Amino acid sequence: ISVQRGLSQPTPSAAAVSQAEVAAGTRVLALVEESALGRPSFVTFAGLDEIDQIVVAGDPAPATVQEFTERDVACADRRTMVGTGRGRRS
Repeated sequence: ISVQRGLSQPTPSAAAVSQAEVAAGTRVLALVEESALGRPSFVTFAGLDEIDQIVVAGDPAPATVQEFTERDVACADRRTMVGTGRGRRS
């Protein structure tokens, strides 16, 4: 995912599946590995204007997160996520 190109996938077939998922959803959460934040892939399937929130696995650089929030895309990582208690094992 990048601020310039939005969400992307490495292959056209993966991008087609992801594009269909975005089109079918009422809310779009982009689940992104820290290493992919700010790095576009080969085929773009959605723009930043189609994303409701980015959730990053890991500890992204604050400057990279700020690039997205400056474009009105909420970006959360493990430090900023608020748990709902759902899905937790006892």
